[in-house]
Amino acid sequence: MDNNIRAEANGLSIAGLVFGILAVLSSFTVVFIPFFASMAITFSLLSRGNKKMNVQAIAGNILAIVSIIIGLLICSIILVLIIGGISELFSSGSFHFDYEYISPVIENITGGTI
Repeated sequence: MDNNIRAEANGLSIAGLVFGILAVLSSFTVVFIPFFASMAITFSLLSRGNKKMNVQAIAGNILAIVSIIIGLLICSIILVLIIGGISELFSSGSFHFDYEYISPVIENITGGTI
């Protein structure tokens, strides 16, 4: 009976490790991180039972946490680039609303003056 429980815990810790590896490999896509990381942490914690975690479970948890950190860094870099690009677009003068150009178009659409 004890060997069966130990084998099940070993299988869960290996599943946690596999999901941790998948989380790190998919961390640059940012889409699958929540799924893979949560599965890695869940399986690693389930494999623990009432005893200490084995090496595979600890590695799965570490890989899941690393993938979450990589995903957050990538999302923050993308956000900074988007905000910087938008502010540069408006501050550089290359984006401006040309009222004289758009006014005849709006008058033709509405059939009168603005």
